[in-house]
Amino acid sequence: MKNIYLIGMMGSGKTATGFALSRILKIPFIDVDEMIVKRAGKTINNIFADHDEVFFRGVEREVLASVAARTDQVISTGGGIVLDPANQAVMKTTGTVIYLNTGLETLWKRVRARSDRPLLLTDDPKKTLETIFLVRKTLYEQTADFVFLTDDNTPHGLAEEIVRTCFPPETHETNQS
Repeated sequence: MKNIYLIGMMGSGKTATGFALSRILKIPFIDVDEMIVKRAGKTINNIFADHDEVFFRGVEREVLASVAARTDQVISTGGGIVLDPANQAVMKTTGTVIYLNTGLETLWKRVRARSDRPLLLTDDPKKTLETIFLVRKTLYEQTADFVFLTDDNTPHGLAEEIVRTCFPPETHETNQS
């Protein structure tokens, strides 16, 4: 099986859905943001504070390339991974890309109380979220092989729907004859 990449906005449920999906498919779960934190030795907020978004995106590109060199994984990406066309190409050629599409109001409900979203540390975080959403939505849609709405679903329910739609049993079980 190729890799399974989950893309979408911050708060779309990539990590929780990815973990549930990996358990159902019995393959490893990788969180790109978590790997960036390990590689940099600091939180994402501190990476942004000590460097800048350009530095962060460079580390993100390196981590994605190393993860993509393996197969049979569920990979939760950072929300901005689609901003780099090279990242889009890596994901498209090494796996199935699934966009977790979440409405703006649902995203805001999920992220408004979080302090670990450096791009939202602005005077008007809701407006910033909307701007980011509008910039990235088309990129998510262009990169994705499949799109799933997340607003009214749980991570486990969404993972089950993804498996039913994208990976029916005959696509991930070996034939025994």
